[in-house]
Amino acid sequence: MPCLPRMVLQRMASHDELFRHIFSNPEHAAGELRHVFRAALGAAIDWATLTLEPGTFVDEKLRELRSDLLFSAQCGGRRVLIYFLMEHQSTDDRFMALRLLGYMVRIWEDYRRAHPEATHLPPILPVVVCHDDTGWRAPRSFVELLDIPADLAAVLAPQIVSFEMVVDDLSAARNDELWARAMSAIPRATLFCLKRARQSPDLVAELMPYVGLLRDFSRSVNGLAALGAILRYILTTNETSPEQVRELARALGPKVEENIMTGEQVLIQRGRAEGKAEGKAEGKAEGKAEGKAEGVLRVLAARKLAVTADQRARVLACTDLAALDRWLERAATAANTDDIFST
Repeated sequence: MPCLPRMVLQRMASHDELFRHIFSNPEHAAGELRHVFRAALGAAIDWATLTLEPGTFVDEKLRELRSDLLFSAQCGGRRVLIYFLMEHQSTDDRFMALRLLGYMVRIWEDYRRAHPEATHLPPILPVVVCHDDTGWRAPRSFVELLDIPADLAAVLAPQIVSFEMVVDDLSAARNDELWARAMSAIPRATLFCLKRARQSPDLVAELMPYVGLLRDFSRSVNGLAALGAILRYILTTNETSPEQVRELARALGPKVEENIMTGEQVLIQRGRAEGKAEGKAEGKAEGKAEGKAEGVLRVLAARKLAVTADQRARVLACTDLAALDRWLERAATAANTDDIFST
């Protein structure tokens, strides 16, 4: 994997968290997949049977750059698999179709191990969502990657691999078009945030016209958790301040503000900000670690979770920024401090 700055990797991890949180829900995934498939295919799939399957098939070294989900559904009375891939890097991968082929082969190999009696393989429908600012420019068809003379294309066709991925290029979609898609408010807001987070100077202001839609969704099952994932994503990937996000939460209603934008999330971001500020002032990693460590302890204090002397000493002595980031995230939701420091 290319050597990327830590801040870039953190933002990619946030893309992954939001994608998985929202689109692991088959109802949300179905809305997006129905939109991107051709009408005939979308009509042939029984969306009520859409089921999330276990596993991830992306190379481990590339998981910072893309996220994947695998679904199954009934189509024409038979099972099909839908491989849903989210591309996070800001430059496209010309050989994405080749990577997809590798992922599809892994899926089929797993299927054969799980169904040794099967005499056929289920079709795999590959879907890629891209939120690269410059748009999708890579080949969508595997055949486009092959160096085939034009006069031999028809002759070689029966012997070569051929498939075309479905690409949802968010950069090519107008903002109003994203909000008009035939799906519920949360996946619409998610796609909008994925598109705009890197470039918007004030993402909260851009979301304000849609507060009514999001407020209605907050009353649904798991609505608060989904909105929480979006607000965390905004805080992590955009220059929006915690105070601006709190303003959005307040506009969504007292229940949303109380359940989502509690002091923990604000403290998490302030802990990160303090770590950056102290690290810059001192010019060394110890300053960043000290700021993050204080953030962890402040979150735990705000949630009134008891911290033992050994745990406090462990936090304050830690210089591993990745570990401190992990503890900071866990501190917001863990039931007790043992859960935070268990691994």
